[in-house]
Amino acid sequence: MKFFAGATVFATLLVNQANAWGSIGHQLTGYIADHLANKHTIQVSTALLNGWNMSRTTTWADDVKYNKSLPYGWSGPLHYIDIEDNPPHECGLNLTRDCPDGNCIVGAIANYTNRLDCSGKQYLPVNDRSDALKFLIHFIGDITQPLHACNRQIGGNTAFAIFDGANTTQYGKVQLHAIWDTYIIEKRLKNDFNDSFTAYGDFLVHQILKGAYAHHVPLWNSCLRKKSNHSKHDNHRALRCAIMWAKDSDKLDCSVVWPAYDADPKADLGLDYYKNAIPVVDMQLAKAGARMAALLDKELKKCHKYHSYI
Repeated sequence: MKFFAGATVFATLLVNQANAWGSIGHQLTGYIADHLANKHTIQVSTALLNGWNMSRTTTWADDVKYNKSLPYGWSGPLHYIDIEDNPPHECGLNLTRDCPDGNCIVGAIANYTNRLDCSGKQYLPVNDRSDALKFLIHFIGDITQPLHACNRQIGGNTAFAIFDGANTTQYGKVQLHAIWDTYIIEKRLKNDFNDSFTAYGDFLVHQILKGAYAHHVPLWNSCLRKKSNHSKHDNHRALRCAIMWAKDSDKLDCSVVWPAYDADPKADLGLDYYKNAIPVVDMQLAKAGARMAALLDKELKKCHKYHSYI
């Protein structure tokens, strides 16, 4: 999703569309995590977030990224990874090739998990750990949006399509990235949940706890259970998870996102494409919320001896 020099003409057009899931999708991932995380995690995270819950916090990293009055402009590249494969024909993450300096979402998840540490090994100032938690909550959502693990056409930002007849850009179409960020979720919310955010969130929570996703959750979080050969607390587990999650999203670029688009770029993606995308979007949102809760349960449990750090 890198903005190459030759693509600067698109910068103004793209800047507001490069946010994985859009605000509703991100807030849904936080809503899920708020309902799945244990009581201790909720107490510690609420303290670190100055009274905010995770759902409210999920959009912070996007908000500050574009606010020129705040010193977070550097964070843009951390929201994605440019996997330089060839979807839909070939998908595969090569970390050396795709994130050689660690300045991508995979490296960011590992780094901010490490910075969140309150075990006493590095014990950063509370504001730094607060920012780490805010970034981490957001990036776990970002990495489940397939086009944030894709380099093709700037993560779908220069791939244009029609959605329910919408013609909202100067190009007469909407970005494929925006369709996955926002359009699919908003249509799903309106058509199937009567525009009720809570109803959609509760549906996804139920699917995780007792529904169709229940038997998938252990696999989604399997990287958190594997033991590292390194120290008890380091960023190796988080790095392993971030790599696994990026690969998972990248596979969807090959199997779902691009094939139907390539078959007929002039088709209205609000029809069959939308119907086929719904179960994928639902599951990706659920994955993000479940992973967020599980990772924070594991990391923040170490804070019980350090309540004064808040």
